[in-house]
Amino acid sequence: MSRPVRAAGCLVAGGALAAGWLGVGLPTAAALDPVNPVRVDLDGHPANSGFLVFVEGDVTVRGDENEGTLALGGDFAFQSGFNVNANPSGRFETFTAPGDDRPTALYVGGGIVFPAEPVALRVLNEGFAKVGDTTTYDADNVDGNGATGLYHIVPEGNAYDTHPRIEGTTNLQDGPSIEDADLPDLIDFAGAFDRYRELTTDLGTCDETLTPVDANGEELSRPLAPGTTAYLELTPGETNVLTVTADELVGLAGLTFRPTGPEADTPLLVNVLGTSVTGPFPNQAGISGANAPYMLWNFPEATDVTFTGGTAVEGTLYAPNADLAWQSTQNIEGNVIARTLDYGPVAGPTPREIHDFAFDTTLSCDSDSTPTPTPTGTSTPTGTPTPTPSPSPSETPTGTPTGTPSPSETPSPSETPSPSESPSPSQTPSPSPTEPSPTDQPTSSPSETPGPPDQPDEPELPDTGAGIAAVFAGMALIASGVAATLYRRRRHTF
Repeated sequence: MSRPVRAAGCLVAGGALAAGWLGVGLPTAAALDPVNPVRVDLDGHPANSGFLVFVEGDVTVRGDENEGTLALGGDFAFQSGFNVNANPSGRFETFTAPGDDRPTALYVGGGIVFPAEPVALRVLNEGFAKVGDTTTYDADNVDGNGATGLYHIVPEGNAYDTHPRIEGTTNLQDGPSIEDADLPDLIDFAGAFDRYRELTTDLGTCDETLTPVDANGEELSRPLAPGTTAYLELTPGETNVLTVTADELVGLAGLTFRPTGPEADTPLLVNVLGTSVTGPFPNQAGISGANAPYMLWNFPEATDVTFTGGTAVEGTLYAPNADLAWQSTQNIEGNVIARTLDYGPVAGPTPREIHDFAFDTTLSCDSDSTPTPTPTGTSTPTGTPTPTPSPSPSETPTGTPTGTPSPSETPSPSETPSPSESPSPSQTPSPSPTEPSPTDQPTSSPSETPGPPDQPDEPELPDTGAGIAAVFAGMALIASGVAATLYRRRRHTF
């Protein structure tokens, strides 16, 4: 898959048309200010309301446990024994609803889908539960003898001690609290995921800053070959960005960090490109759970993400557009942000745990949208492009974009082409790919300033069709130039 290209500014019309012919997306470059993509502000509170696992739609679990909190907007199905809030870190708390004595640890916007087996899902550490669809369950903290006990959530019409059930570890919550009439107002899933979908795209356009190398420090060719172990050396004090395709990610044997892994001031953003991701998660060496709060795996294009095995993932899985299936028997060490979640293999060994290493830093990336002067003999301003004097009110693109990316460049999905890679909006075009000069500019209509003295007949070219031919010739040259540039980009991308 080709990586997205971030434009350095507005393209001249011919360049834009050429890009369109080639099917190339050229999103406008924009700097990303420091932001925690999980806890980004939404109406004065974190978008995830402090929950470790935050899912827009349905969730299905098959064991073993989530050591943090869980919130979902859809239906919740458990098919085996499972624990929620098993070992919270205490770093981030969720809300305490009006009238409650404890924070909410399990929030279900829809209903409960109970299993056939007589198992229990437990909400530990005195966490409260909220469940929206009251037609799917009964809830109480009073047993058949009238004694107050732990709260139980059972299939509708069943007795307090029925299995299967969801059971709490506190007697402070009663049925009306679980059935909270204000529950729809407690979490804004729609607003949160609107924000998440904006951010996953923004993060996906960040320029790649890391170069995968082999054990000897030699740059690896792209795409990374299956079975490769790639080594990464992070730059301290900034957001480090690695961009891989879905095939590269699941084909990797591992990523090794040296000399150190991500930290609060040296976070890692991994952008995984592709609409579908299926395969094992690669090993990550040189890091541990201590680094996990500073790592984020972003899936900006994916609508389906399925990990079939491999090792634990250190860091947050950020896939707000995707149906996420974790079929591995290893841990997730961070937040889960997804459209839906299916956790645990349908058959075979049960998965491990979701550990409460919530994302706890900010990510940012700079804009490369400010052009720099190019040695073309024509002034190219920096900052916001402004028109430069030219003999005609409408520019005719140069035949070939000035400059050629050096072979050492490795474009990222968010790389902004420098002005030497694409025509600047304020460059003065010429009919030749070299040495543009205002005095060499052919006119494109009878109303334009006449050409040089030695070409007195050029203003009449539009009447004869020669001017139109020149325009299309220029467009063809630009198309070939863009194609050549993309070819070079793809060679460096893969």
